[in-house]
Amino acid sequence: MMGSSAPHHRHQSSLEGFIDFSTGASPSFNPDELDKAAGVLRRVIEHFEPLSTEKPYNQPRLVRLTYEHARSDQSKSNFLHAFLGAVNITIDEVIDLDDETVEEDIRLALNAFADFLVDNFFLPHSSQGCWQQDAPTIARS
Repeated sequence: MMGSSAPHHRHQSSLEGFIDFSTGASPSFNPDELDKAAGVLRRVIEHFEPLSTEKPYNQPRLVRLTYEHARSDQSKSNFLHAFLGAVNITIDEVIDLDDETVEEDIRLALNAFADFLVDNFFLPHSSQGCWQQDAPTIARS
């Protein structure tokens, strides 16, 4: 019989604790604001996703899919607040993606946000600061 292995480190089930929502802005959008914020996200992602070189991964796609898989309106609102803060855009702002400086600033911020999600949400860390290499346990019926 094999000895017991170290406990598996699970993926986070929410962004709580990784994204600070206490910066003064309420993490809840009303329905109209939620639609506007989602429109900003959609516009930014539609612009940058086709341009991504996908190395080491398609960062805009990761951001889009993370948002699309948020289940509740509150989760979507929290994610959109974090996204807009990361790319420094407001829901009513006119974004000129034809301006190369604006485009580059948003691209860099978008990629940094995606990297933040990977490093702090998707990839579990062990308590010793090392990556856990064990495969996840899969329950079989």
